[in-house]
Amino acid sequence: MIERYYSCGKLLITGEYLVLHGAKSLAIPTKYGQSLEFQSNDSGKLKWQSFDHKGTLWFETELKLPNLKVISVSNKTYLPFLLNLLKTICQLNSDFIRKISGRVQTYLEFDLSWGLGSSSTLIHNMANWAKINPFHLGKRTTSGSLYDLAVAQFKRPIIYQTFGRHRLSQTIEFNPSFLPFLYLIHLNKKQNTPREIQKFKKIKVSNNDIKKISEITEKLLACSELIIFDNLIRHHEKLLSKILATETIQSRLFDDYKGVIKSLGAWNGDFIMASGNLDSIEYFKRKGYSTVFKLSDFVQ
Repeated sequence: MIERYYSCGKLLITGEYLVLHGAKSLAIPTKYGQSLEFQSNDSGKLKWQSFDHKGTLWFETELKLPNLKVISVSNKTYLPFLLNLLKTICQLNSDFIRKISGRVQTYLEFDLSWGLGSSSTLIHNMANWAKINPFHLGKRTTSGSLYDLAVAQFKRPIIYQTFGRHRLSQTIEFNPSFLPFLYLIHLNKKQNTPREIQKFKKIKVSNNDIKKISEITEKLLACSELIIFDNLIRHHEKLLSKILATETIQSRLFDDYKGVIKSLGAWNGDFIMASGNLDSIEYFKRKGYSTVFKLSDFVQ
């Protein structure tokens, strides 16, 4: 019998970085995610295989149980993260180690460089596999706000907010009339999210900044016209630019673009979102960015 678990990826539309300080943030699930399959056997070992979106094996390891001793590994860079997850799970569920003799195979539906949550979808899948709370596992193994786990849990757009050790996830509808005029563009590089988070934690953020971002999120959900949406996104970008003491992505790379562009994910990396029209796709391709999607085709 094969156990199968699946979690969707995510996009953070508003509140990047400030979500760590309690700003109301809009996050939405994507059509692309990651699955985990486990088939038990009596080998006394755990064989782990990870496949990318093209079906190529990109990581493989074999661990001796119950001490998780490494027998073989193909990618030592990724190994510490996986071992930390497995050991943390064992701390949260002491029976887990006795039940994982067998083979795990994980399958990504998106490119590893896209930053849609290769780590968070794995954490969510592994927590479900181990029958533990995903947020307990995420809190012990990452430094983020855990909004990505909330998206994976609800599989719907959410407003996410933290209050100290507590968090609030409110499911919402996000299907504005102007959705067909929004595009996602990958910037041909992936930011190191944990490193960017640590850098941001050294920056002083005022309560007024947090309040302004929360207000933008609320107004964005209420707006029904693209021109209002554009103004809100432009304001959001200016605020983040000031807080982070860096240029907006539009000023730095796309100053001749007629619509409005917003960074998503780690600052100036991964995906950006742009409002525009059918000509927008060709604009970004001429600039050298070939991975362009209509947002409506990308999200659930």
